Amino acid sequence: MTRRKRPRGSRGARSNDGGNGSLSNGASDLMVMLPQGSSNIKTKLQIKEIINRLSSTGYSQMALVHTIYGRPRPEDSVETAIPVSLWTSSFKDGKPPIRILRRLHIVLENSADVDLYVKNGPNESMICEYDLVSVSPRNEAVFQAVCTSATAADIVSLDYTIRGIRLPYKIRPPDAKAVIDRQAAFEIPLAPALLHAKLRKAIVQTSRELQRSCLGLKPIIIVGSGDRTFEESDVGTMAFRMPGDISNLLSTVLQFDDKVSQQAIKASGRAVVQRAENRRFGKTDVSKVFIHVEGEDSPLSLLDKKTGDVSTEPPIKVQKLAEKKPETEASDEEVQDGFIQF
Repeated sequence: MTRRKRPRGSRGARSNDGGNGSLSNGASDLMVMLPQGSSNIKTKLQIKEIINRLSSTGYSQMALVHTIYGRPRPEDSVETAIPVSLWTSSFKDGKPPIRILRRLHIVLENSADVDLYVKNGPNESMICEYDLVSVSPRNEAVFQAVCTSATAADIVSLDYTIRGIRLPYKIRPPDAKAVIDRQAAFEIPLAPALLHAKLRKAIVQTSRELQRSCLGLKPIIIVGSGDRTFEESDVGTMAFRMPGDISNLLSTVLQFDDKVSQQAIKASGRAVVQRAENRRFGKTDVSKVFIHVEGEDSPLSLLDKKTGDVSTEPPIKVQKLAEKKPETEASDEEVQDGFIQF
């Protein structure tokens, strides 16, 4: 069997771990948007501030996002869109304190464009330059096509900012199952709801719809910061929250169970990155990987790469680490008034 060639542009991404050999305990923000409308110097300074902010609050990796609409162009190559010089020049020896990934985020409005983002497709060479690939559908037809056909996408991003308080499409159980079967993740951007009061009801509705469509299933759900724009300006580090605050928000406001709330900011992010590496480099020899929880020596959860399930029961018997906290239900007033009061 011939060894699959590493895609062009992946060398820099593989070395951007900040010299941090272990990523098992830290949190992940896989949706850090590139600063827009700034000079190169200001962009580098803002990226440095974001890296330092995330590093100091318990994150071990982040993904800088380049957004395209529809079909890719030559200038969307990774070294043009997100050159490593954006952060290497800001740190000693070019090593940031956390791992920096590069992500291609595709906004699709035409279902015919979905065929461009499949494995072994016409744009595979450029797509594999990025560490992660995500797709944000804009209508019903595109959403269904993305769930069933966009095999190159590691993440399906649920953009609730487009239309009122609801998504521009319905999340049906067969579509959710198709995403889960190919080990991709659903992503909920957090910053828009934190910065805009009108969008807080929208993120609650999106979360509830996702939960209803995944009843009886085990989806991989992640949370990223997303768009940081407020009153036509980038608020920078003000849009980021500590991992513990995000987990509490997911469990108390968005009504996810405790396991999903904890995994969404840590274990699920690592599972998505591992899935992307398997897709890019053709790794199929390892079927399972242990995920460790910060401060614990025993494996708490087990990721099955073949099924995409993250189980809290490892294959060997281990001592019970913690009692599950009782679930609390938030009233409608708490959802509206206590959304960001941590």
